[in-house]
Amino acid sequence: MSQAILAVDCGTWATAAALVADDRTTPVVDPVTGAARWRTSVYVDGDRLLAGGAAEQRYDAEPGRYADGVRPALDATAPVVFGAGHADPGEVLAGYLTTLRAEAERQSGRPVDRLALAVPSDYGYRDARRETLRGVAARVGFPDVELVSDALAAVADPLLPARFAAGDFVLVCDLGVTWAVSLVRVGAGVLGTEISGGRQDVDRMLLDDLRETLHGWLRPQLDMGGDVAARAQHRATAFVRAMKVRLCASGADEVTDVPAPGAPPYRLSRAILDRCAGPALRWLLASCRAVAARAGVALPELAGVVLVGGGVLPHAAVWLREGLGRPVHQPPEPELAVIRGAASWAAGGSARRVRAEPPPWRIEPLTWDLPAADARLLRWLVAEGDAYAAGALLAQVRTADDLVFDLTAARAGVMMRHQLAAGDPVRSGDVAATTRGSTGSLAAGDGLVRRHHLPVTGDWVLTPDRRLLVECGADGVRVRTIGEAAVVHELRMPQPAQGNVFFSPQGQLAFVAWDGSGTFHVWDVSAGRLLCTFSDSGPPGSVLVNETDWRLLAESGSGVQVGRYRRSVANVWDLGTGARIERLVGDDWRRKRPGYTGRTRGDGFATETTSPDGRLRASTVQTAANSAAVVVREVRTDREVFRADGAATEVRTAFSADGQHLLANWRQAGTSWADVWQL
Repeated sequence: MSQAILAVDCGTWATAAALVADDRTTPVVDPVTGAARWRTSVYVDGDRLLAGGAAEQRYDAEPGRYADGVRPALDATAPVVFGAGHADPGEVLAGYLTTLRAEAERQSGRPVDRLALAVPSDYGYRDARRETLRGVAARVGFPDVELVSDALAAVADPLLPARFAAGDFVLVCDLGVTWAVSLVRVGAGVLGTEISGGRQDVDRMLLDDLRETLHGWLRPQLDMGGDVAARAQHRATAFVRAMKVRLCASGADEVTDVPAPGAPPYRLSRAILDRCAGPALRWLLASCRAVAARAGVALPELAGVVLVGGGVLPHAAVWLREGLGRPVHQPPEPELAVIRGAASWAAGGSARRVRAEPPPWRIEPLTWDLPAADARLLRWLVAEGDAYAAGALLAQVRTADDLVFDLTAARAGVMMRHQLAAGDPVRSGDVAATTRGSTGSLAAGDGLVRRHHLPVTGDWVLTPDRRLLVECGADGVRVRTIGEAAVVHELRMPQPAQGNVFFSPQGQLAFVAWDGSGTFHVWDVSAGRLLCTFSDSGPPGSVLVNETDWRLLAESGSGVQVGRYRRSVANVWDLGTGARIERLVGDDWRRKRPGYTGRTRGDGFATETTSPDGRLRASTVQTAANSAAVVVREVRTDREVFRADGAATEVRTAFSADGQHLLANWRQAGTSWADVWQL
């Protein structure tokens, strides 16, 4: 069973929560209202703190025990006001989160293990309000809380109609009670934010219109002061918000209702709403331009605008589209976009696991290759002297942007001594602890741990320096690291094509592709650039490349008639320029033009190879017609220390350049797969 993560988006007016567990995301609904969003309000009932719908139910009983300013108090680092009294916002939020956690556990029937909080984009990485939120989370049992910017969460919403690529600039307009405009660079973070009370001004102007229209009914209640005035103000505010939502959802020109039994009717028209919203929409458009300009991003560089929040007005998208000239994307139920994105982020927690770097010696210092340079150790999860299994969670680090990464063990061992304490900075390669391995060396009889099994409909090539794996398939080429199998270069073909990778005389990795009509394309894989294109007279029967001369020979599938005989025809092309060099007729070109092969000669895989330190020798054997094996022996004693069998007609092997990995490339009936073992 996977960890259960509670994701929470605490807004000024409403809060949304979702539980992420076992690859499912389930909303935590308000048990009183049944809605997916809870009111961000609380009510003190003795030693209990009621939240959401339960607090709203009790408001009329004693307004002085009620508060709905939890988020504004956090934003302003001010107390939460309860009638004439006040309370620390951290204490109130802790009670609110405790209620959410209890309800999530009741609805799911399982405990919550971790917490992810969506935070306003203007809470910078060193903002004291982030420290307050981390302290609140630790107080309710979540020291490893992750804080995710609400703008980044909005872009990560799985229901967003558009998908953005890494590096794209995106404007996020989050229209809640407070309006916020943020510029996001996908994969890099938030570049700038502008905050306004624009949406709150719309409600205030609507409330002013209600006061003026129903002056004779509402004014006497407000003038009475005390609880009577508080109740009247509370009901009137909720009423105009509900009327606005009805008008926006209905598509009608106006809606009419009464704010309370016995009250005169109030009519809200689209013209009144437009008049009240005009100043806020003008601020929104100006802020979008200002945020982009401050970051040095021109409007045409924007990949799009994302419009979310519970206060989205029907014509906001039109204003933005016409005013910015960029596509505007609004997901369904925009008020839930941030919580969906935060939940999606939480569900990707496995991507924030960092496995320990394998040590090059048997005495094992514990190090990690961390994704950020500004991380600090959050806590150790394995005590000194305790044993742990391979893949066990050993520690956690927190980055400056409040993401938490799980640090795991590459293999089983015993924790000897912690070299770093909680709060200490951690950098890639730092020795965080010393450990003792629980197994001996490979030569002592240990098996190898297979790190990767990578199948492809095509072929695998190891670069001549034995540092990178090249995956060559019908859809293109991917270049991967050996240790993590991470893609460092990718070349995608617009249409499936035949092809192979070759190395130019300068060592450049090129993909030579051709289609059924005899058109050839030569690509620089690292740069993703088309180098040249040329066309033969028809579909080739075979394609061979001379990597020394950097030429291609395409043999015709039909040949030509010479007298009574049909002779083969081959054209030779310059792969650097795409020019045809010569035309060969007859079968003796193989003798006259040696050096042409259908597969690169620069492949680092071989039938036999020796490890960089000279201790081990790996070789391949064909054990049967359709099975092969990789055998590793000690060079000094010729003793077999490892063997891997596979169902393949051919296998080749290699050691990585750093001596940390054993690789095998298996081939069988048009498919190929690469296995990588950790030494």
